Amino acid sequence: MKFKDQINAQIILVTPKMATEWLKNHNGSNRTLNIGRAKIYRDIILQGKWETTHQGIAFFENGELADGQHRLKGIEMADVAVWVMVTYGIKKTAALAMDNGRVRSVHDQLRISGVGALSNTGAAILRFLSTKGESAVPNIYQLQDYFERNTDLVLFAQELSVGAIKGVTSAPVCAAIAVCSLYSSEDDAKRFMTILKTGIPPEPVTERDFSVVRFRNFLIQNKKATAHGNVERKKLAMKTMRVYKAYMDNQSLSKFSEQSDFIYKIPD
Repeated sequence: MKFKDQINAQIILVTPKMATEWLKNHNGSNRTLNIGRAKIYRDIILQGKWETTHQGIAFFENGELADGQHRLKGIEMADVAVWVMVTYGIKKTAALAMDNGRVRSVHDQLRISGVGALSNTGAAILRFLSTKGESAVPNIYQLQDYFERNTDLVLFAQELSVGAIKGVTSAPVCAAIAVCSLYSSEDDAKRFMTILKTGIPPEPVTERDFSVVRFRNFLIQNKKATAHGNVERKKLAMKTMRVYKAYMDNQSLSKFSEQSDFIYKIPD
């Protein structure tokens, strides 16, 4: 490889062999590699979704890798060559100006790519549904594909979240209720959500409504139930489905125990 004394950029076909060599021999001063981020690039490549943009691989003027180690690791792991913008001759002092901009949120990425119907909460709902509450980090194309397959479901869940109430209208709760609506009706889901938001059952009031009121109090008062983290969020969605099933079965619940799985299947 020939490194020039001035900045020069070109689009080249980066092979897995090249990626391995660059990572092994030119990556002595980079940050610690995040294998999860590399896997995202690997999956994008294997899905045939790789796009050549102005963001690629960059080398300092001394030949050290300045940017792109996660893309290179993704290429190596995918074992597929892709076209990448490669820039040579970056001054070492320019490291201070790299990777210090604001990272785009999932909501921003989807909006820019043409999915403008989602709010921030809607984007969180989309991520929850697409992963079924697991800790896996979906790439933007997986999110886009899921949204295209399940647009009505995601948008209905987002509609349920309108009028945000802390602890009550979180993404796992709204996502779970929207899934439940697939096994009952949207009207049932809206009535359930109205009680959950207000704590006041609409007429005619039945015994089952008070299970929803108690669950509302549980969500508002129990901080652990609405804590961040994939495990707790998944548990919350499972509990929500359990309360909804009791509601539809005209049962009264006073305790909200842990569930081992989702009662209602989340669509793929």
